[in-house]
This record gives sequence, structure tokens and C-alpha cells, in this order.
Amino acid sequence: MGVAFSWGFAGQGALYGLVAGLVYGLLSGLGSSLVRRSLAGRLLGAGSLGLIFGLAFWQSWQNVWVGVAYGLLYGLVGLVVYGFIHQPIDPVETIRWSWRQASGKLILGVLVGLVLYFFTKDFVIPEQTGAIPLLLFSLMGLMIAMVFGFSRGQEVETVIVPNQGIWRSATNALRMSLAIGLPTGFFVGTLQGLHLSPARGAAFGIVNGLIFGLLAAFIGAQGSGITCIKHGVVRILLWWHGYTPWNYAHFLNYGCDRIFLHKVGGGYAFIHRALMEHFAQLQPSRP
Repeated sequence: MGVAFSWGFAGQGALYGLVAGLVYGLLSGLGSSLVRRSLAGRLLGAGSLGLIFGLAFWQSWQNVWVGVAYGLLYGLVGLVVYGFIHQPIDPVETIRWSWRQASGKLILGVLVGLVLYFFTKDFVIPEQTGAIPLLLFSLMGLMIAMVFGFSRGQEVETVIVPNQGIWRSATNALRMSLAIGLPTGFFVGTLQGLHLSPARGAAFGIVNGLIFGLLAAFIGAQGSGITCIKHGVVRILLWWHGYTPWNYAHFLNYGCDRIFLHKVGGGYAFIHRALMEHFAQLQPSRP
């Protein structure tokens, strides 16, 4: 469950606690979402996410336009997330920065930030005037653009260790999380701390850094984080139902020791094709 820490402003603390709980709920629901491949299912999931976030922001700030703005924002985020969920599990081993891709997303991201600013400037940060609120939301839009500025690398990678693709996807997700979460948390916390109080600035920085860092890990770098989560879910389900061992590498190495298999780089192959055909013809028995 999400737990809201008290930073001296209970309304916003409760909101951010709910946000943390919803992010956790989104993670726990990824497994069941794997079977929903229809467009209607994606729209329903994204709409539900946007509705819940919109209601949370509406109740927190007691203003319907704030709820509408953030509901639309997180609905779009949910649509992107569910879009990645329903793609095949394809590890992202290499990524590269694409100025062409980033330029289009930069315009979209800044527009999102400006829309949020004009919808919420009189309610979310009424104590601040001038360029500071506009700078905050423009920074938010810039971070959104950076998440989508990477494309899949074209070079062919040599597989030298088992699960190399998944481990590199996890590394890409971690790098995206740090590259987006740390600057967002630092700048948001610093600007809010200068104009409100150090405690509120730290709270805003930590929460926004975590939220944007998690989102960047999930959907940044061509969905590297979601790819890792789906891989883990499939592994757990196969192991839970008794179809595969938990430690695949140990099992395959055991096959090599018994001269059924031999290592080929980071993969494995049967010693003889007749062995592969024999096992392929076997009917699986129910555990």
C-alpha cells in the first residue's frame, strides 16, 4: 500500500500517499494486464488510471479543473504504459539518443507542461508569482520529452552471458530513472524550497523525483522497465505452474554436464538435432 509521510501539509501528503499507492497498484496489476490485448482494454485501463488520479487531485486541491488537468495527464501516461504492456517481450539491449524523435516529443512535453500550468496555477501554487511556476511546469514537460527521446540501437550485439538482453534492459531502465528522477527532484525541490520552505521543497522534490523516475524506468528507453517486469511475470508464472525450473541457467548447465547441450556464446544448443526433435515431439504432462 502507499503510505503518505507527513510534511506539515496533510492534504498534499495524503495526495502523494495515494499516488505512491496507485503506482504500486499499477505494478502489481501488470501480470493480469498481460492477457488484455484489445484496444478497449487499454482504453479502459488508461481511463481508470486517469479517473482515479483526477479524483485524487480534485479532492486534494478542491478544484475540478486541477482534477481534469491531472486526470488527462495520467490517463495519457496510462495509455502509453498499457501500450508497452501489450507488446511482445523484446529486450532493449542498446539505446541511442534521437534528436528527430526528441524534437517532436519536446514540443508535446512543453505543451503538456504549459496546459498544466494554465489549468492549475491559481490553485496548486497560488503563493508564487512570476516565472517560477511556469518554469516548474516547463521543466516537467522537458522531462517528459526526454523520456521518449531515445530509440532502439541498430548495432548487432554479441550475446556472451545468459539473459544478457534482460540485464541490459534493466540497466537501461535504471539509467533512465536516475537521469530523469534526480534532476526533476533537484530542480523542483530547489525552486519550491526557495519560495515556500525547505521542508516543503524537500517533500516536493522527493515525491516528484520518485514519480518521474519510476515512470521513466517503466516507459523510457523503449519500455525497458516494462519489458523486465513482463519477463519476470512470465518466469514466475511458468515456475509457479511447474513448467520450468526457477534457475534456468543452472538447469541448462546441468544439461551441458550431461552432454545434452553445449554453450554457444550466451545461449545453449542441443548437441545433436535428433535430440531437439525428440524433445519437441514429447507431449507435456500436467504437473
